[in-house]
Amino acid sequence: MQYVFEEPPFWQRVRQNPFVRFFVMFITVTLVYSAGLGSTLQLAERLQQPFLKLIGMILTLVATYLVYYGLVRSMERRRYVSELSLKGALLELVGGLGIGAGLLALSILLLWLFEFYKVDSVNDISELFATRHLPLSLGAGFFEELAFRAILFRIVEEKLGSWIALFISSLFFGVAHIANPNATLFSSFAIAVEAGILLGAAYMLTRRVWFAVGIHIAWNYVQGAVFGIAVSGAQVKGLISSHLEGNELFSGGAFGAEASLITLVVCTAAGVLLLWKSHRNGMFVQPFWKYINPIT
Repeated sequence: MQYVFEEPPFWQRVRQNPFVRFFVMFITVTLVYSAGLGSTLQLAERLQQPFLKLIGMILTLVATYLVYYGLVRSMERRRYVSELSLKGALLELVGGLGIGAGLLALSILLLWLFEFYKVDSVNDISELFATRHLPLSLGAGFFEELAFRAILFRIVEEKLGSWIALFISSLFFGVAHIANPNATLFSSFAIAVEAGILLGAAYMLTRRVWFAVGIHIAWNYVQGAVFGIAVSGAQVKGLISSHLEGNELFSGGAFGAEASLITLVVCTAAGVLLLWKSHRNGMFVQPFWKYINPIT
């Protein structure tokens, strides 16, 4: 019996092409998030109701979640969008929050011990609940993990494997921060390495975004709202008024602790540990050429 395999229609091949899927998903999700964020901030300012920033951000993230979910279902024909599965998501999110806060606190402790981090004063505890902190931390934590891990990392990994996907997603994550206030080439390099490896490994370990989202949210929030350090170059006011001084290679300078060599070592070490656990649990994906049998 002879089997005849029909080639899928052209439109179906285009829809499933990795480059097409990446650009459609990345651009669409970015537009939805940006539109929601922009309208939320404008409405809150116009009505002079700061709490609307948090409500608007939550609605924006729900819309972004649903749009991504719909794109995966329609373009990839997957019935189960595992990377956004809500089963066990709360536990992974809480675990990520704890690790993110712990890594940031350890980095600041070391900066303080080596006299690069200086406390100027302690503000009212209400600063912890200021609406400028939580909405932006939630937004950056979820959107950036969706864009750089669930979309970029995942799609690249399908064909090129985990190592190349980790390199490419980390590189683009660092480049994405080059336009931030007070950014330098070293700050972008530091983010690519310390955050790119850590967050990519967190996604690999669980194969879902929630662990990485928790780390990202806690990192941004604790850095700004608690320790009063610039978040990726953006100056903020937190519970503690502080400043970084001394050699910028170690203090991080105007960009903040993320550009510190001390933070780079701490977070990269944590990322390598998660990579080791991922490899031990068999979570690494091999590139497509590893599965091609040579003709003998």
